[in-house]
Amino acid sequence: MRKLLWTLLLSLSFAQAQLSGLIVSSATSLALDPSVQLPPGTFRLLGQGTASILAFVPHPSRYAHLQVYEATGLAMGLEAGYVHDLLTDFALGGYFASAPTTRTLSGGLREDIYHLQGSSGQPALLLILLEPHQIYFVVGE
Repeated sequence: MRKLLWTLLLSLSFAQAQLSGLIVSSATSLALDPSVQLPPGTFRLLGQGTASILAFVPHPSRYAHLQVYEATGLAMGLEAGYVHDLLTDFALGGYFASAPTTRTLSGGLREDIYHLQGSSGQPALLLILLEPHQIYFVVGE
């Protein structure tokens, strides 16, 4: 029993799974800038499965690095609070957001695009995709 619990704990602490070209990894800070802490329940998505989400990025060639994240669990159910926490975390990390450009797309999907300015003057992008019961966001720098 003890060995089973230890194995379960290790597998949860690494929190990685691979499903149809998508790798899910727990995230506590932004990979591009570790000073930006992410709200609890955030996971980074990697692999070919992210292409459908990255397709929403306007002018992707402007950004050298694009990263995809997903909110899960309780965070997913508290959409407005999660987005507020996310923007606050970026501000605390030295990134300041413009007013969002919001579009409502088919199937209840909403897209919010924030243009960010880092403390070093580097422009960045925060794209938030809100679906019923799912929140994805893309960060580009």
